[in-house]
Amino acid sequence: MLKQKEIKPKVIELLEYALQEWAPVTIEMAYFWDIDITEKIIEVVNSWVKVDIILPEKANVQDDLNKKVMKEILDKANWNIGIYFYPGMLHAKMIHVWEV
Repeated sequence: MLKQKEIKPKVIELLEYALQEWAPVTIEMAYFWDIDITEKIIEVVNSWVKVDIILPEKANVQDDLNKKVMKEILDKANWNIGIYFYPGMLHAKMIHVWEV
């Protein structure tokens, strides 16, 4: 039997690493809903680490929630964030922590 792995702990770990190393981060995900990840993104951005987020312009599910979470991040974060909407649906789960 395959052991199911959850992405959340790894996302939090990578964001914490970026925070400690002051390393810019690019996050590409289809859905943003987890409050712990949202709060960690805000913490990283407000610590002057550049974060770019790529998400679908129109998600196939929970699109309104995606937009609500992006608004929350923009409302609580300093200027050090970029949010980019991919014109189609994407279902990637990618986090790239840039080496500085």
